[in-house]
Amino acid sequence: MDNEVPILGRVPPFEEIYGEGVYVSPRISFVSRGWARGDRSYADMLSGRFATAPGDAPRLVAAAAVTPAVARWFRLAGLPLREDCDQFADEAQHEMHLRSAIGRGWRIASQFPIYEDHWAAPHALNPADLHCRLGDKRSISELVPEAFRPHRSVVEGPDFVAGKVQPPIPCALKVSSRFSATGGHGVCICLTPDEVDAARLEFKTAERVVIEEHLPFVRTFCFHGAMMGGGRAALLGVTEQIIVNRSRYSGGWHGPGVDPSAEAWRAAREVMRRVAATGFRGIIGLDLGVLPDGSVRAFDVNPRVNASTSGLWLQSFRPDLNTRHGRIQAWRSSLSWEAVGAIIEPEIKAGRWMPLSVRDPALNIGQGPGPMMAGVALGATREEALAVGAELRERLSADIP
Repeated sequence: MDNEVPILGRVPPFEEIYGEGVYVSPRISFVSRGWARGDRSYADMLSGRFATAPGDAPRLVAAAAVTPAVARWFRLAGLPLREDCDQFADEAQHEMHLRSAIGRGWRIASQFPIYEDHWAAPHALNPADLHCRLGDKRSISELVPEAFRPHRSVVEGPDFVAGKVQPPIPCALKVSSRFSATGGHGVCICLTPDEVDAARLEFKTAERVVIEEHLPFVRTFCFHGAMMGGGRAALLGVTEQIIVNRSRYSGGWHGPGVDPSAEAWRAAREVMRRVAATGFRGIIGLDLGVLPDGSVRAFDVNPRVNASTSGLWLQSFRPDLNTRHGRIQAWRSSLSWEAVGAIIEPEIKAGRWMPLSVRDPALNIGQGPGPMMAGVALGATREEALAVGAELRERLSADIP
């Protein structure tokens, strides 16, 4: 059975994952829907990951993520950056490229659902109802075998908000919605009655709420998979997560310390097999936690490229991501581009930091000032990588976007 979901240890060309005649778009709309993160500058920065992705599939990225100044950082790091991607600087250009792709008969592989009321919906690679279903927090009940999922129930949002439902304490509360949630948004880990009351306020517009048992995870991982059509699935690799404030994603780890158990890999295979059976095409992230007794529980499925996926496809250019410890983190600096470059470029040349995606503020049309970057701080140990990252953050006068 395990051979049905092989561990590739690499990311295949995008045209192998998504199929031929597909146009890859990191986003589909400039309008934030529901529980998705609405920071345009952050989304534009992250789109740059797709300019480093393997293969020749056409893709659309923010112009600010592929400027010559950004490309210089990637060249210094020995990494590819496709400057010939279709690029947008505003909503009109974004729509122009999508319409052009559809005019050429291409289907749109969006990282988030193309909702039924969007003009591009008839041309979506993955139908909205399927994409929404997989991204809904209640999908765990369908996609994860009982042995590997938390005890959970799903209640109507208005009943929860009105206090008609009293969850056990402690508990994990999650918004169940057609609209994607990212980075731990729409999730509350509640240890007291007051925190449950705060969640009722935060979830006041929720369609449904998932109530899960509270699980004291000692480590959490993101398993990355590819659904390649015809029921075929493969595991691409795994990264370790760093979670702060109980539920917020704050980066992760590459390297030799990322060592999930055989039981975790078995759970990941089972979930990938079920996702493949739905007919979804694309990349999947599976969040899975380890309990003190070593048992594992899968707690989230994300039907898209995840924050740490691009590091996996860059490993063929930077094998040291496998042999050194790499701390993944995103920053927004308050310094000028020139000042940031003077700090970052020597670190890139020395092999202490490598970019994953970067936004050049020269093209921050209608957005906040300051360079924004996601990258990996590298060290011989996790402690060294953490020290590199902490020092860089201080020197860059950076906060976490």
